[in-house]
Amino acid sequence: MNCPHCESKNTYCRQNSTDLGYQEYRCGHCGRQFNERTGTVFNYFEYPTDVVILAVRYYYKFKTSLDDVVKLMAMRGFKLCHQTVRNWAQVVGIELALQFRARRVGQAGKKWHADPTYIKVEGRWCYLYRFIDKESSLVDVYLSNARDDETANAFFQQCFDTTCVLPDQIIADKERALANGIHHTFHGAVNIRDNKFMNNRLE
Repeated sequence: MNCPHCESKNTYCRQNSTDLGYQEYRCGHCGRQFNERTGTVFNYFEYPTDVVILAVRYYYKFKTSLDDVVKLMAMRGFKLCHQTVRNWAQVVGIELALQFRARRVGQAGKKWHADPTYIKVEGRWCYLYRFIDKESSLVDVYLSNARDDETANAFFQQCFDTTCVLPDQIIADKERALANGIHHTFHGAVNIRDNKFMNNRLE
């Protein structure tokens, strides 16, 4: 295991382990000690990584409330407070989302469906831009306070940066800003189909 402090490969296992059972190591180059979770978002959590992941999965996968997650974890013998679950969801959720986004590079299909929808987030109304491909796999999402050309440009550029895929066709719902954003980002290399009913797959 490489040292998370100096990235040296000159490391060796110690006979000790952490209170949670994670193997401890020492670096022969910088002399610092570390364990399996050093340098990760889980390093200072007082619960095992598997427990944290399970609670975060309950919260996001099943769209449960903090109350529900606390009850579900209590059924498994873990007594957590609401704030603990909230902190885990914010810290670990972002880390997992970035890892999942990285896995979408080169994985999107060539036919995309685009559609903005109006949702309420933390008490305020926002526009959620969404992209899926022909197989209904997520391309990317973008949350904005506005629904204009600038927002559409940013959304399409983010989709391309995330997937590194140039689509052959994008199906929109006859919104001018979406068409302008496609032309601006892909410079006319993408075929646009303005058909509201063909986006039923997304809605």
